[in-house]
Amino acid sequence: MNRANLSILSLLVVLMFLQVFLFNHLHLFGSINPMIYLYFFIYYRLDANQTQFILLSFVLGFSLDLLSQGAGGHTISAITISYLRPRIIALNFSSVSQEISNLNEMLSLRRFTFSLWIVFIHHFIYFIILFSNFSMLFIILRQTFLTGIFTLTALFLGQLFFKKKNDT
Repeated sequence: MNRANLSILSLLVVLMFLQVFLFNHLHLFGSINPMIYLYFFIYYRLDANQTQFILLSFVLGFSLDLLSQGAGGHTISAITISYLRPRIIALNFSSVSQEISNLNEMLSLRRFTFSLWIVFIHHFIYFIILFSNFSMLFIILRQTFLTGIFTLTALFLGQLFFKKKNDT
């Protein structure tokens, strides 16, 4: 096992445990839990093997559902996002995506837009699975929006924290 794969696996384990043992118990305004494990989908290498990425996404989503006693929402939304990610990259970055392999090399606005797409599509699918009823569309949209805002905020703050920690 090479160093890159070990790094990816350790990131998955850390994100999974942070999500299950910390962020799932953080109930902002009664029902909003930031989903920081989406960091994996946003910052995974662009030039990596797509099959490996989908498999890792399945493992992450399934593990989260098992540990948090979920109904499959994390698994389905994680697999869907991993499948749609190349299309979102093409939509967001078009010609730039062929020349680079890392999101850190991209412009901040494009990275933010990419993060927005990933977070809101994931949350929309997750809450559709969670509520399992289109008659609750207003609640699904409200939860998607509020949880998405707090997820993006948590990811941004986490990135600032680790960026400052690495710079010193």
